[in-house]
Amino acid sequence: MTESEFLERIDAHIAQTGEHIAETRDHIAVANRHMERGNDLFERFLVLHDDTRGFIHEMRLRNERFTRDLIREVRSGREEVLAQTDVLRDLHREMTAQRDSIWRVHDTLEQLGPEDESSND
Repeated sequence: MTESEFLERIDAHIAQTGEHIAETRDHIAVANRHMERGNDLFERFLVLHDDTRGFIHEMRLRNERFTRDLIREVRSGREEVLAQTDVLRDLHREMTAQRDSIWRVHDTLEQLGPEDESSND
């Protein structure tokens, strides 16, 4: 190989290396745009993440308050039902006692038998 052929081959390699460098720069530019886009998306994600955390926290607090209020109402309703049940039990006992008294009076009158109508005169 002659010196001029060698230099031509070197020049061709240098030219090819220049093309590779240019392509690499293009690839780097594309990669930089992708990285920038990724960074922008990540920033948006962080904002949304913070918003979501705040929303979830608020919803959890609301659910806790709602549950506490619901439990309080159920307990209050339960106590009211128990109080009404006690009143109904008392009423049932009273009615049973009155019924038993009426039956005792009835039995007593039945044992005495019918009155003689002539004795009323």
